[in-house]
Amino acid sequence: MLVGRVNQLGGGPLASGRRETCASRVSLLMRIGAFLAAIVLGGCSPRPEPVPYDSVNKLGNLPSSPAFRTYARYVRYCPPTLADPPTGRAMFDVHVRRRSRESTAARVDDVVRAIERLGGHVVHRFHVGVIRAELDTAAARVLTAGPESLAHMAEQVREPGNRNLSVQITFNRPPMALDSERVARLGGAPGPISGTRDMLYATVADSALPGILVMEGVEDVRTRVPRCGQPG
Repeated sequence: MLVGRVNQLGGGPLASGRRETCASRVSLLMRIGAFLAAIVLGGCSPRPEPVPYDSVNKLGNLPSSPAFRTYARYVRYCPPTLADPPTGRAMFDVHVRRRSRESTAARVDDVVRAIERLGGHVVHRFHVGVIRAELDTAAARVLTAGPESLAHMAEQVREPGNRNLSVQITFNRPPMALDSERVARLGGAPGPISGTRDMLYATVADSALPGILVMEGVEDVRTRVPRCGQPG
């Protein structure tokens, strides 16, 4: 009788067990509530929208290209160099083919229209006959194929932010050491001077080309296209 009386007053082991069970249930419910709240709040939080690949391309700021073991290159009348790993679409520098008396600007316009007809997107026009464009690899091959091809070469771009070109500068007289110094000052890195063909070879930034084109004695500036099997 005494034990039963103590339990009724809340002081016995039976009441203590009930209190522990209730506390455990409350703790469990609180943990479940916190978990559900986290899910709900997470679903309601704003998330940044991914930038579509095409939109990035239109700005001319491509993300870093994947690591290719070999970059694609299509040179007129040469066996193609295919990208490894294979890619269906990439950024290419398209080197415009023109005849000696033909206007570079007019020829570039023709190639731009051809690129757009082939589903490409022009990203940059250099100050010489080179167009940087996003193209299907099949389209890059079409531009350089056959006797009526519009381009000498379409070469996959390794670094989209790099706008240096390897050029040959033709003079209307034998080039001099002073010419090499002038090209260097304008931002190029000239190579050896050819005394037989009146040319100066240099690697120059696109931004340096307008100044080179108006140098005294300069007759023409073209990009250098490698021979078949020659490294670019």
